[in-house]
Amino acid sequence: MIKQIMLAVIILTVSAASQTTKPVITEKDYAVINYSNQLNIDGDIKKDVLFNGSQRKITQLTLNNGKSLGSHTVSMPFLVYCVAGEGELVLGENDKTVELKPGSMVTVEANIPHDVIGKPSLSIVVIRFLNDRGMD
Repeated sequence: MIKQIMLAVIILTVSAASQTTKPVITEKDYAVINYSNQLNIDGDIKKDVLFNGSQRKITQLTLNNGKSLGSHTVSMPFLVYCVAGEGELVLGENDKTVELKPGSMVTVEANIPHDVIGKPSLSIVVIRFLNDRGMD
């Protein structure tokens, strides 16, 4: 008898789960991000915001002529993806240097001092993960 009751509960649970409606995907649910994999040599530092959402911000940065962003921190984790050129990601007070070349991807935790340097030119896509208030 207990086995029959358990089987009935399982069947009802599976049946109810299979009848739930699937969400309708709209243009608000995704974004196609276009970025350039070519070096843009207009100016020393070029910044293009590719996406500015409530949970993440995606920016393409190009550093030419050996320029750097200068050491700084951000309060949320971020990801760096090198799309063109060569450069360095310096973490801490010169504690660790990561070589950046096309295809390199580095994730960095919040509040880690860092700098990015073009050697001599570098283009990266940076994805910053924002907090619930849309702030980093």
